[in-house]
Amino acid sequence: MAKPLHKIQQRVFKVFYRDELNGQAVASTNPQSMLLMNIPELAERILQHADSFIGIIDTNDTILQLYLDGEDQVMLEMIFPNAVEGHVEPYAYQDALGKINGLPAQFSLAWLLQG
Repeated sequence: MAKPLHKIQQRVFKVFYRDELNGQAVASTNPQSMLLMNIPELAERILQHADSFIGIIDTNDTILQLYLDGEDQVMLEMIFPNAVEGHVEPYAYQDALGKINGLPAQFSLAWLLQG
């Protein structure tokens, strides 16, 4: 049975980012805890500059990192613990924001590849 949206929005993730426009950053070595309901707004604020990014860490320490690739495209990169490299998928800007609005507690490649 699917969880109600308000329960999903109460999930807590570890987040790190670099916001070039506002000169703010949270290091990946010391991420901050954040409710899922606040992550899309933060991502929208951060994903305004080519050198900005946001990383979200799930309960298995898998990282989902988002960064701009052009004006209308966001790259979603999934990096698994102990992996040599991650998997990158391009998304339209609004689709990327929508994708992170309902993050599962544990990221998977199958989830990333779902349109």
